[in-house]
Amino acid sequence: MKLDFHSHILPGIDDGSASPEESIAMLKKEAEQGVTRVVATPHFYPQQNSPEEFLERRAESARLLFEAMAQEPPLPEVHLGAEVYFFPGISDCEQLRELTIDQNGYILIEMPLPPWTDRMYRELQDIHYKQGLNPIVAHVDRYIRPFKTYDIPDRLAQMPV
Repeated sequence: MKLDFHSHILPGIDDGSASPEESIAMLKKEAEQGVTRVVATPHFYPQQNSPEEFLERRAESARLLFEAMAQEPPLPEVHLGAEVYFFPGISDCEQLRELTIDQNGYILIEMPLPPWTDRMYRELQDIHYKQGLNPIVAHVDRYIRPFKTYDIPDRLAQMPV
């Protein structure tokens, strides 16, 4: 099984695919590369949408994609998730589990540019300890610059992330 764990393949929801047709073309390329599962992780920006609004938009986009997929030869399975932009109080968000990948307890978190505060690290930990979720830091390479890592790798290695 080959898995594309982070894809902006849902049509018209963020800076990824603009249409169901483009999403189908993307899925066909994935299949050509041997990918059998794709996790759709559209951006969730809490300053732009409530979790409820985002989930409604994601559901509608997924519906459009799944309808288009039904007209095609077998394509990779698509699983729903989100790329959740970090926000203060994230570990207390009641709808956080609904933003996980297939509501299975794994949540993709996009952090702001470093340096990160101690409070931000605590929030990441509390996603696990308060909510029982497993945070996955998206684009970790963005936060680790040559010669200036802000101790991010060491701090993350000590956390349930």
